[in-house]
Amino acid sequence: ARGAGALRLGIGDDCAILSPPRGHEIVVTTDMSLEGRHFRRDWHPARSVGHRALARGLSDLAAMGARPLAAFLSLAIPRAIAAEATWVEGFLDGLLAVAAATKTPLAGGDTAEAACNDITIDVVLLGATPTGRALRRAGAQPGDRIFVSGSLGGSAAELTAL
Repeated sequence: ARGAGALRLGIGDDCAILSPPRGHEIVVTTDMSLEGRHFRRDWHPARSVGHRALARGLSDLAAMGARPLAAFLSLAIPRAIAAEATWVEGFLDGLLAVAAATKTPLAGGDTAEAACNDITIDVVLLGATPTGRALRRAGAQPGDRIFVSGSLGGSAAELTAL
């Protein structure tokens, strides 16, 4: 149930077409990243902002036991940032590196000129989980194991250092 096989039609038409694997349900998550709230251009390299923008939603899918089918990116960029293109290219490098590593196709999205000087990023992810087998918070029981990836507290430590 990997994304590449589920995507029948991606970027280039009015809508994407997905065909979920037989015996699976679709799960959907969305995460918005706002400049000044979730990242700062003067602190965070564009590539890491792109990485994080997709990784957040992939984490939500994994938490429910789902495999990614497709990602959709909407990006509102101030005119000055769009004109120089360097930030956008770095952002896309980071996002697409995570997409490639997790076999998550970028199936569409939208771009717009931001009405302010801040960048707004919204990523929607669709995933598939076997029918009736999604891991839900309500199903947690005392004694269940909790798994994490990476190091805990890194974000707080980095923010303190900055």
